[in-house]
This record gives sequence, C-alpha cells and structure tokens, in this order.
Amino acid sequence: MTYLNPAGVQLFAKDFPNYFNTIKNEKTLAANDAHTHFGTSEFSEVYLKPLGINSMLDTPIWVNGNMVGVLCHEHVGPKRNWNSDEENFAYLAGVITAMMIERNK
Repeated sequence: MTYLNPAGVQLFAKDFPNYFNTIKNEKTLAANDAHTHFGTSEFSEVYLKPLGINSMLDTPIWVNGNMVGVLCHEHVGPKRNWNSDEENFAYLAGVITAMMIERNK
C-alpha cells in the first residue's frame, strides 16, 4: 500500500509498518504527539518535521472489506489533544467517503 499526501510525498507500507498495521486495526488513529505515538513516530524525520506536523488524526477508508485509503487530519503548530467529538467526526467522514466510493463504482 502507498499513501500519497497533498504535499506529494509518498509513504510506503514497507517503510512504515507500525503506521500501516495500526491504521488497519483501529477505527481512528489519534496521535496527539505524532513524533512519539507508536503508530506515527516512524514518520517523524521524513514527513512530520519537514512539514511542521505535530499531531495526526487518521481514519482508514474501507470498501468491500479492503482498506482503499486513509483520511488524514494533520495539525501544524503545538501538539493537539484530539477529543472524542473530533475522533467521531473523522471516523464518520471516513465512512461517508467509503460510501461515496462504493456508490461510484
């Protein structure tokens, strides 16, 4: 699996196994401190620091039992403590995205 973000940086599952394993098994991945969180710390030097990202809230997008993408919310600036409403919103946005993909197949 490959992740291509808006900055054009590709992130490959083989290079970031903790992230891809975590995102496959969680409803949301809420990393208040993305530099130290188990699921996102692999990104610190190559992705987070260069872009000034300190917190991440990611949700897998599942279509027909397959993870087809990840909806990412990234916070630049001081570390952010994601609250349950934000996590629920991220999850629901991922579900709606999956439904749109399924409908347009």
